[in-house]
Amino acid sequence: MDHDYIQVEMITWTGKGLTTTQGRPKDSSSPGRGMQIGRILIVSLFLLFSSIQGIDVKPQKELYVPNYRFYHNLKLIDDEIQYLLKFPNYVKLYSQYRSRQNRPQYLLHICNFTEIRRKKPQILFSYGEHAREFLPVESAIFFLRNLTGGLLPHADLYSKQFTHRILSQSDLYIILMANPDGRHYIEQTSNYCWRGTSSGVDLDRNFDWEFGGKGSTGNTQDEEYRGNEPFSGTFKFH
Repeated sequence: MDHDYIQVEMITWTGKGLTTTQGRPKDSSSPGRGMQIGRILIVSLFLLFSSIQGIDVKPQKELYVPNYRFYHNLKLIDDEIQYLLKFPNYVKLYSQYRSRQNRPQYLLHICNFTEIRRKKPQILFSYGEHAREFLPVESAIFFLRNLTGGLLPHADLYSKQFTHRILSQSDLYIILMANPDGRHYIEQTSNYCWRGTSSGVDLDRNFDWEFGGKGSTGNTQDEEYRGNEPFSGTFKFH
């Protein structure tokens, strides 16, 4: 009888590196053999990824530079805000929330201000915490354009229904650019891998909850630098 042979390797993590152990050839024609091999592989991968310890990620130089001209810079983001303010019955801007370097963070409140006030779910969206993450901000702008599109005189029925459904059932609070200083740093230096504020603070590790815990560092040269105290890199109130 002819047999098909399968070579199986067990992958394990020793704490210092990967090791592989070669198993003996198996008869693939045996009942359930493929399922057994699949289980071995799944268990091995689970043990591998559950055993690897997290390490600090140092700032890296970008190997491929996309065409960033397709994204909104700070000036174009401000232009989008001015467009949204053409709908004062539905969009309000709280300009008192600004960065350490006095740049606007664009906190928007969006709901139907013309209707009788009633209790509705309040939903907060926050974008732009990490300077290098352009796409979340773009997705927010796209959403806001679609949301206000239903308010235009020439809007189609679907757009009007979409806008009415959201504005009638929720109060939206949107921080469009939580880290304008970091974005400005990128625009000035073309260092598109920059993550933190202009001083290198990672805002996601700068909150008071679990401040100084795992996943953050006090090393000012690390991109997961938490800052010297909670909220030290975030807001400046006016």
